[in-house]
Amino acid sequence: MIPPKLLIVLVLATALTTHAAAQTIHLAADFDDKVIDAPIGEGGPELGEPVRVDGAVLAVVRDEPMPTPCLELTDNDDYMAGHAVFEFLDDAEIVSGFVTIRFDVCIPVTATDCGYSVGVREHDGASRNFTDLGFTAAGWILAYNADYQSIVIGPWEPDEIHHLAICHDLEAGTYDIWLDGSPALTDEPHGVTDRGVGRVSFGCDHDADLEGRFFVDNVLVTDEELEVVDVPGLAAAPRARLHPAMPNPFNPATSIRFDLPRPTETRLRIHDLTGRRVITLVDGRLPAGGHRVRWNGRDQRGRAMPSGVYLLGLEVADRVTVRSLTLVR
Repeated sequence: MIPPKLLIVLVLATALTTHAAAQTIHLAADFDDKVIDAPIGEGGPELGEPVRVDGAVLAVVRDEPMPTPCLELTDNDDYMAGHAVFEFLDDAEIVSGFVTIRFDVCIPVTATDCGYSVGVREHDGASRNFTDLGFTAAGWILAYNADYQSIVIGPWEPDEIHHLAICHDLEAGTYDIWLDGSPALTDEPHGVTDRGVGRVSFGCDHDADLEGRFFVDNVLVTDEELEVVDVPGLAAAPRARLHPAMPNPFNPATSIRFDLPRPTETRLRIHDLTGRRVITLVDGRLPAGGHRVRWNGRDQRGRAMPSGVYLLGLEVADRVTVRSLTLVR
């Protein structure tokens, strides 16, 4: 199984802070005033409701498992994707400054598979993707970068409430993600330079095997800027850099590059999405500088692995950086 620490984390010498200036609220949806066990309305942001609920998903207000009323989203079609689409007050599309989207999610233990997703888009149905999050059956939360390569944000636990925040810096063209109050991904390019953020969607992807449901609550969109700052008195751990594998997707082999700031114990491992370790590529002390390792798509015993997505983890100084690899046979 994947070691407990195998998730993207930043240095311990960080803390989450916010600007003290008054915030502009673009959307607030907590579902506290909605009718329990009834489908959510489509009255828009003025009522804290979506503007549209696709037919492929059921969106019903429930009084559990969150402490307060929340929105239950259930797959309603074996092949179609469906989302509850929330837009911003005054039909706003934010093109400058910061847009921070906070929300809570809970996935019950009864879910047999996961095709649940969160998407940040332009206003009014436009298709430019600023951020996409997915929740895998193996218990991982994934973000997808501008090239639609997945990045592991961290684990989700069945029946646990997880707090997420996505801060978009529209001037820099990047976003940061916080999971349960800790920074999980920073300065990730979203690849959109000529549009603004105008909506957030919660729902289910195309997945014939998807069964179960997930819950969303306390959706809040503001112009808040989230920052990671040093904590006085704590020393930063050495930073290693794991580059994207090239090529990716690949067949039959891919090249993996990483940089070490100083000599250190290093592990480079590959797991499948069930958490099973496929192969250890590096396990030992390496000198500072750039390193390159080749993976030929085989496991520790030399057996060819099937097509699919694999997780590449670089472990250095109690920090793990994870990237995804796609093997195509």
